Amino acid sequence: MFDGIDAWRKPDPMTDPWKGEFPGLPIRVVQAATPPSWALRLLDGAPMSQPEFFDDGGTVRTALGERFTLVEAFVPVAAVQGAAALERASEEAYLRIARAMERTDTPYPVRFWNFVPRILDTGETGGLLYEAFNRGRFKAFTTWFGKQEFASRIAAATGVGHRGEDLLVLGLAGVRPGDSVENPRQTPAYRYSDDFGDLPPCFARATRLVRGPLLVSGTAAVVGEESMHPGDVEAQSRETFSNMDELAGGPEKFSELRVYIVRDDDAGPVLEQVREHFPNLITVELCQADLCRHDLLVEIEGIAGRIEP
Repeated sequence: MFDGIDAWRKPDPMTDPWKGEFPGLPIRVVQAATPPSWALRLLDGAPMSQPEFFDDGGTVRTALGERFTLVEAFVPVAAVQGAAALERASEEAYLRIARAMERTDTPYPVRFWNFVPRILDTGETGGLLYEAFNRGRFKAFTTWFGKQEFASRIAAATGVGHRGEDLLVLGLAGVRPGDSVENPRQTPAYRYSDDFGDLPPCFARATRLVRGPLLVSGTAAVVGEESMHPGDVEAQSRETFSNMDELAGGPEKFSELRVYIVRDDDAGPVLEQVREHFPNLITVELCQADLCRHDLLVEIEGIAGRIEP
């Protein structure tokens, strides 16, 4: 069971061991199943609501700020019953988020975070559980956005795994829609071939806020639709940087990052590369998580520009 946003506001006791190890790099170690600190700042201190309960034991909670809203959809034991159950849980989580956002003055989704249980396990139909999650998300977005506006309305997103049983989806919405941004180095995720599932992942490579920063999705060493440099985390980091730079217009544009690593021992080499590549960072959050492909070792999300008060 996730503790929700109240736990996210607490100081992280794992931060201290990293202080001073990479001079000039402001590192915090955080739990993966949390929103990044910049997203919480957009809420202007808005508290999380009491949960709305559903028959499947799931909950929805909302933190309603003046300009942005964060919606948390939790579905318990989504992975226990296999791929079909996770697909249903994914679809339902997104439809619940849609209904919650549409009840507010901030109905436009601009960013999602997906924390998928057993993401790389194989389901009863032979595909990864991540593919089952994608089927549910695709169906929900088709209902929510409609087929005609699908590509223009999907938002930036991150999808990583954890070893528990529960599905957690976080959605950030604003008073104005953002602009979906794609990367010429990469195939749009919603156009992936069926090598990655019968229904594709649904996210933009970034969302540009109106008079605000560029929100960059979880980004990895993928060119076209293929994973690059299997087994080489440093080469994957460099490829990831190239994808991020293409989106933002250069490494100097980034102010805040979150780095997801699969193997703890890769933290040092990857953080050293981050320190050397990005000159203007004010925050780097480090998380351990499973990623959406077996051959990917590092994934990085962030914002290009700054969150203004």
